[in-house]
Amino acid sequence: MVKIKFSDEKLKKIAENYGLIEVYLFGSKITGYEREGSDLDVAVRFQNGLPAIAQRGKIYGDIFADLSSVFKGEKVDLSFIEETPLHLQFKIVAQGEMIYSKEKIKSLNFLEKIVNQYRDYKFFIDEYFQGVLARKI
Repeated sequence: MVKIKFSDEKLKKIAENYGLIEVYLFGSKITGYEREGSDLDVAVRFQNGLPAIAQRGKIYGDIFADLSSVFKGEKVDLSFIEETPLHLQFKIVAQGEMIYSKEKIKSLNFLEKIVNQYRDYKFFIDEYFQGVLARKI
Protein backbone atom coordinates (compact mmCIF):
# COMPACT_ATOMS: atom_id res chain seq x y z
CA MET A 1 0.00 0.00 0.00
CA VAL A 2 1.28 3.42 -0.98
CA LYS A 3 0.84 6.44 1.26
CA ILE A 4 -0.82 9.05 -0.93
CA LYS A 5 0.28 12.60 -0.19
CA PHE A 6 -2.13 15.50 -0.58
CA SER A 7 -3.17 18.76 1.02
CA ASP A 8 -6.16 18.41 3.34
CA GLU A 9 -6.92 22.10 2.90
CA LYS A 10 -6.97 21.93 -0.92
CA LEU A 11 -9.15 18.83 -0.79
CA LYS A 12 -11.56 20.53 1.62
CA LYS A 13 -11.84 23.58 -0.67
CA ILE A 14 -12.61 21.36 -3.66
CA ALA A 15 -15.21 19.41 -1.69
CA GLU A 16 -16.89 22.59 -0.50
CA ASN A 17 -16.78 24.14 -3.98
CA TYR A 18 -18.61 21.20 -5.57
CA GLY A 19 -20.92 20.30 -2.68
CA LEU A 20 -19.23 17.00 -1.89
CA ILE A 21 -20.04 15.28 1.36
CA GLU A 22 -17.39 12.53 1.05
CA VAL A 23 -14.21 11.73 -0.84
CA TYR A 24 -12.74 8.22 -0.84
CA LEU A 25 -9.54 6.66 -2.14
CA PHE A 26 -9.95 3.03 -3.15
CA GLY A 27 -8.59 0.40 -5.49
CA SER A 28 -5.21 -1.22 -5.90
CA LYS A 29 -3.11 1.62 -4.49
CA ILE A 30 -5.10 1.55 -1.26
CA THR A 31 -5.45 -2.22 -0.89
CA GLY A 32 -1.78 -2.88 -1.66
CA TYR A 33 -2.28 -4.66 -5.00
CA GLU A 34 -0.95 -1.91 -7.21
CA ARG A 35 1.17 -2.61 -10.24
CA GLU A 36 3.30 -0.38 -12.36
CA GLY A 37 1.02 2.16 -14.00
CA SER A 38 -1.82 1.71 -11.51
CA ASP A 39 -4.08 4.71 -11.25
CA LEU A 40 -5.45 6.34 -8.12
CA ASP A 41 -9.14 5.57 -7.78
CA VAL A 42 -11.06 8.47 -6.23
CA ALA A 43 -14.79 8.36 -5.48
CA VAL A 44 -16.88 11.35 -4.48
CA ARG A 45 -20.42 11.64 -3.15
CA PHE A 46 -22.51 14.78 -3.51
CA GLN A 47 -24.31 16.25 -0.53
CA ASN A 48 -27.48 16.95 -2.51
CA GLY A 49 -27.38 14.04 -4.95
CA LEU A 50 -25.92 13.91 -8.43
CA PRO A 51 -25.87 17.07 -10.52
CA ALA A 52 -28.34 17.29 -13.39
CA ILE A 53 -27.35 15.04 -16.28
CA ALA A 54 -26.82 18.04 -18.58
CA GLN A 55 -24.20 19.46 -16.20
CA ARG A 56 -22.62 16.22 -15.07
CA GLY A 57 -19.96 15.98 -17.78
CA LYS A 58 -18.64 19.47 -17.14
CA ILE A 59 -18.69 19.00 -13.37
CA TYR A 60 -16.89 15.67 -13.76
CA GLY A 61 -14.18 17.35 -15.84
CA ASP A 62 -13.82 20.21 -13.37
CA ILE A 63 -13.57 17.93 -10.33
CA PHE A 64 -11.18 15.65 -12.20
CA ALA A 65 -8.88 18.58 -13.03
CA ASP A 66 -8.98 19.91 -9.48
CA LEU A 67 -8.31 16.51 -7.91
CA SER A 68 -5.48 15.87 -10.36
CA SER A 69 -3.82 19.03 -9.03
CA VAL A 70 -4.26 17.80 -5.44
CA PHE A 71 -2.83 14.35 -6.18
CA LYS A 72 0.16 15.53 -8.20
CA GLY A 73 2.01 12.77 -9.98
CA GLU A 74 -0.94 10.39 -9.74
CA LYS A 75 -3.13 9.28 -12.63
CA VAL A 76 -6.58 9.95 -11.16
CA ASP A 77 -9.60 7.79 -12.01
CA LEU A 78 -12.70 9.60 -10.73
CA SER A 79 -16.06 7.99 -9.90
CA PHE A 80 -19.30 9.46 -8.69
CA ILE A 81 -20.42 6.99 -6.02
CA GLU A 82 -24.09 7.47 -6.84
CA GLU A 83 -23.44 6.25 -10.42
CA THR A 84 -21.58 3.08 -9.48
CA PRO A 85 -23.18 -0.35 -9.05
CA LEU A 86 -23.86 -1.57 -5.51
CA HIS A 87 -20.95 -4.05 -5.44
CA LEU A 88 -18.53 -1.21 -6.28
CA GLN A 89 -20.13 1.11 -3.73
CA PHE A 90 -19.55 -1.61 -1.14
CA LYS A 91 -15.94 -2.02 -2.22
CA ILE A 92 -15.41 1.75 -1.96
CA VAL A 93 -16.78 2.05 1.58
CA ALA A 94 -15.50 -1.30 2.90
CA GLN A 95 -11.98 -1.35 1.44
CA GLY A 96 -11.41 2.30 0.64
CA GLU A 97 -10.16 5.15 2.75
CA MET A 98 -12.47 8.09 3.45
CA ILE A 99 -10.19 11.12 3.19
CA TYR A 100 -12.89 13.78 3.53
CA SER A 101 -16.24 13.86 5.27
CA LYS A 102 -18.29 16.99 5.70
CA GLU A 103 -20.66 15.37 8.20
CA LYS A 104 -19.43 12.24 9.99
CA ILE A 105 -22.91 11.11 11.08
CA LYS A 106 -24.26 11.28 7.50
CA SER A 107 -21.15 9.45 6.29
CA LEU A 108 -21.67 6.68 8.85
CA ASN A 109 -25.35 6.44 7.90
CA PHE A 110 -24.36 6.11 4.23
CA LEU A 111 -21.82 3.41 5.11
CA GLU A 112 -24.44 1.50 7.08
CA LYS A 113 -26.96 1.81 4.22
CA ILE A 114 -24.50 0.45 1.64
CA VAL A 115 -23.37 -2.42 3.87
CA ASN A 116 -26.99 -3.41 4.58
CA GLN A 117 -28.03 -3.18 0.92
CA TYR A 118 -24.99 -5.18 -0.15
CA ARG A 119 -25.68 -7.84 2.47
CA ASP A 120 -29.31 -8.06 1.29
CA TYR A 121 -28.33 -8.46 -2.39
CA LYS A 122 -24.98 -10.28 -2.08
CA PHE A 123 -26.51 -13.67 -2.91
CA PHE A 124 -27.99 -12.32 -6.15
CA ILE A 125 -24.81 -10.43 -7.04
CA ASP A 126 -22.74 -13.59 -6.50
CA GLU A 127 -25.18 -15.67 -8.57
CA TYR A 128 -25.02 -13.15 -11.39
CA PHE A 129 -21.22 -13.09 -11.49
CA GLN A 130 -21.00 -16.88 -11.24
CA GLY A 131 -23.37 -17.09 -14.19
CA VAL A 132 -21.29 -14.63 -16.16
CA LEU A 133 -18.14 -16.60 -15.43
CA ALA A 134 -19.86 -19.83 -16.43
CA ARG A 135 -21.31 -18.06 -19.51
CA LYS A 136 -24.83 -19.00 -18.48
CA ILE A 137 -26.12 -15.43 -18.48
